[in-house]
Amino acid sequence: MKGTVSYKPNPGQQRLNKILRDDNITRVLATSGARSGKTFEYVRTIFSRAIHAPGSRHAMIRKYFGEAKKFIWLDTMPKVLKLCYPDLLGHIKEDNSNYFYKFPEGSEIWIGGLDDKERADKILGGEYNTLYFNECSEIAWSSVVTALTRLAMKIPKKDGSQLINKAFFDENPPLKSHWSYKLFIEKKDPITNDGIKNKDKHAHIKLHPEDNIENLPDGYIEDTLRNLTGNARLRFYEGKFQDEVVGALWNEIIINKHRVTEYPRLRRIIVAVDPAITANTDSNETGIIIAGLGFNEQYYVLGDMSGIYTPNEWGGRAVLAFDKWKADKIIGEVNQGGDMVKAIIKNIRGAISFGSVRATRGKITRAEPISSLYDDGLIHHVGTFPDLEYQMCTYTGKEASPDRMDALVWGLTELSTNKTSQPKWRTV
Repeated sequence: MKGTVSYKPNPGQQRLNKILRDDNITRVLATSGARSGKTFEYVRTIFSRAIHAPGSRHAMIRKYFGEAKKFIWLDTMPKVLKLCYPDLLGHIKEDNSNYFYKFPEGSEIWIGGLDDKERADKILGGEYNTLYFNECSEIAWSSVVTALTRLAMKIPKKDGSQLINKAFFDENPPLKSHWSYKLFIEKKDPITNDGIKNKDKHAHIKLHPEDNIENLPDGYIEDTLRNLTGNARLRFYEGKFQDEVVGALWNEIIINKHRVTEYPRLRRIIVAVDPAITANTDSNETGIIIAGLGFNEQYYVLGDMSGIYTPNEWGGRAVLAFDKWKADKIIGEVNQGGDMVKAIIKNIRGAISFGSVRATRGKITRAEPISSLYDDGLIHHVGTFPDLEYQMCTYTGKEASPDRMDALVWGLTELSTNKTSQPKWRTV
């Protein structure tokens, strides 16, 4: 089935498509600044693979299911269908319970998130011809390794040749310590640091927002992206991997040294919220971090549910985190929205325990005591939180507000300065 003239790939998408169609390459990482069009091209390619190989199965995965639903299921997939394959409109079955497209000749495209065990198990319980890790800077390497074991479906194409199974990745490039840099740039195993054996099957391509200027709002590049500074400019405009930052309060070495995979019994758990007031593509994120204090007097970062949300959405996510982790309290920073944070949380659940915190000192000054606890080996990340850790390792006090890091500092400050609450016994 041919595309329609309503879709005109930009120069970066054309270069990406050439690599995606090369069957000698089975692992592709596309990096870029913000809004380059890489997600659209990946989704379009997966549609094409589904059409040309009846009965094939494909999955598009993000760390958080809510973001996969919001940005892929409700946005990119309908756009690709309308612009590139209008003949299929009305002929594809959309399963809004399990979240997959069923094509007329039997192919399926699923979306999923790794934050919900039941949904993740449903996705990882099947076999696939294509796996697409969208915003892979957020996804832990261990999760990627597990998912890749499901790239095991064998399906012929309509022309009788075999559909080559492939894994696609994209991201706004993080620090050079991230597994994606090691795998696709250095061509090394992210765990052993040994050179990978199938280097020629791994490809990296860099796109740029300027490639996509015809599809962006007026002024977005000139007024927003080109005005970024420091590592934010490198990541979201220039699309470059970054070195560790001199002057940052944290570094990857300290975080990695004390990282754990399990946590002990905890006496207190806090959900910390650093709110954003708006929710569009240019908005700040709302930081939602879950942290706990153990009976061993050490601290554990348990979860990161941050994202771009409307006030009602982040309020719901905060309450969801409170329930999931059986937390003692939600705390919220009130400088941005006054009493709005408390009002939104209480509107969702009136009886929930809530505490307001107010910034009376600068971010660096507030963060320094928490940084010292990291240096002393008293704070442990339970698993990997790439976007949070990126903010921690790049913030020097000169950049725009780092919302995930702010929420982290609020949560750990609450735990380290208020240890006298009635303890609750919890296990892993």
